[in-house]
Amino acid sequence: MDVDIYVEVEREIRKEYVRKFGEESQENSYRCFTRDEQIERYAENLIFWLERMDEIDLEDFGSKGFTKSQIASNATCSLITKMESTLPSDMIKDIIGKIWTKTPELIRKSLVLPLLAHKYGIFTEDTQ
Repeated sequence: MDVDIYVEVEREIRKEYVRKFGEESQENSYRCFTRDEQIERYAENLIFWLERMDEIDLEDFGSKGFTKSQIASNATCSLITKMESTLPSDMIKDIIGKIWTKTPELIRKSLVLPLLAHKYGIFTEDTQ
């Protein structure tokens, strides 16, 4: 992977992330959130990364699209790992359910969402 492309893409994604979630999203401070706020925050964050995984170019492993997908894939895995190590399973189920209802178009593009939906017992007509 070309380091210059990685640095450029990582900066672009960071700017997109800050535009969507605000400057405070980059801080290491602690805040309290209600259960519903946490579900919304995790759902929006997971949607953000899953949408960027869609931009892969398998023909050009050194491309910006491939690099963006690689960064997003790593962030998605990290977020799911964090969710599974810190949140109760019923809350994870609610996060996946929220994504499921908010972004049905993402379900058809993503391999991750159907796997998580199956793992946490979320079934709709699209998953059966």
